[in-house]
Amino acid sequence: MNHHADALTTHVLTRPEHAFVRSLQEIPMFRLINHALGNMNVRFKLSLGFGLVLLLTLIITLTGWHGLYTMIDRSESLSDIAQLNSLTKDLRAERITDRVEKTPESTALVTDKLNEMKAQLTALHRQSLEAETITLLNGQFETVSRLEKTFADVRANRQTRNQVRTRLEQTSEQALQAIALVESEVLKSVSQEQDSTERMEEFTNISQLRQQVQIARYQVQAYTFTTRDADEAAAIVAIDEALKEIGQIGQDEDSESLQGLGAATTALQGYRERLNEFKQIQTKAEADQELMRSLGDQLLDSVAALNRLQTAQRDSEAVNSSTTLSSVAGLALLVGLLAAWVMTRQITVPLQQTLLVAARIAQGDLSRDMSVTRRDEMGQLQGSMQTMTVSLRELVGGISEGGRSPARPSSCQR
Repeated sequence: MNHHADALTTHVLTRPEHAFVRSLQEIPMFRLINHALGNMNVRFKLSLGFGLVLLLTLIITLTGWHGLYTMIDRSESLSDIAQLNSLTKDLRAERITDRVEKTPESTALVTDKLNEMKAQLTALHRQSLEAETITLLNGQFETVSRLEKTFADVRANRQTRNQVRTRLEQTSEQALQAIALVESEVLKSVSQEQDSTERMEEFTNISQLRQQVQIARYQVQAYTFTTRDADEAAAIVAIDEALKEIGQIGQDEDSESLQGLGAATTALQGYRERLNEFKQIQTKAEADQELMRSLGDQLLDSVAALNRLQTAQRDSEAVNSSTTLSSVAGLALLVGLLAAWVMTRQITVPLQQTLLVAARIAQGDLSRDMSVTRRDEMGQLQGSMQTMTVSLRELVGGISEGGRSPARPSSCQR
């Protein structure tokens, strides 16, 4: 019977987990935890185990939520960047429309788009934390500021150009009035003189001059509205032809009426100067429009780079979130299994030890004592078993002593 109990003990102690348990028991932290758990009641251990499971579940959930919210934030940033890209394209369209129409309404639309872009960039800047993203946004802020300044120059040049166009009209009108006055005087002389052949020739020349100035005026008007180089060249040629004709007519020094052509000459020379001034303003306006086009292209490229950066960061964060969630889940599984194993051993190992003691007692082996170091229910049970073993040992010892005591006197009487 004792042999059977020893075999049971050997079977318990030589299971495959014995070496692993021994290696764990050599770790101070594990021994400390094991000792602390051994002094806790079973209810607290079970509560601690279930609490640990809930805690691990909460950690996994929070990790998943964090990854989800990160992806949502990144998606919102990409949506804002897409809106910024749309605003940039709208700005380009409105700028082209304003370049053609040149109306207060089209100008206001360009200004509104610039303000919307600044507001969108400000919102993106508040949301961004990455240094590279902030650098790109700062560059876009600078580009939009340059666009605002350049468009302000365009508006100012447009006002100046309109003023010069008005002065061109006034100057051409002055030249035509001066020529009309001379033409009227020559016509009056023709009507008063009997032999007016020469005066009629003068009248014809002046009429042709007036027509040439009118042609020059039309050519200048065409250029100021189309701003084409061909119209500019035609306008310059027409003005030069008019000045040339005035010079030819002015060679007739005998005609006092031709002295009035001096005012026309002065007006046409001023007309030519105003046209050059208009050309300079138009050249500056074209340069500003080209600069705005270039800045718009730069802004589109920068927005595209920002979109690529945010997309790459979103993909990287998706991989990191997946890796983190997998790692946390794996760690939680490992900790949960380890905790379940420890909790199980806290109950099953002392229970098995108690069963071995009970088996030895049942087989009549009362020679072994049980060392009790726990204060939980299992420890209390082991303590009770040890007390019972001692009591049975004393009882059996007393019975044995009582059985031998009567035999001694009978032996003496013989």
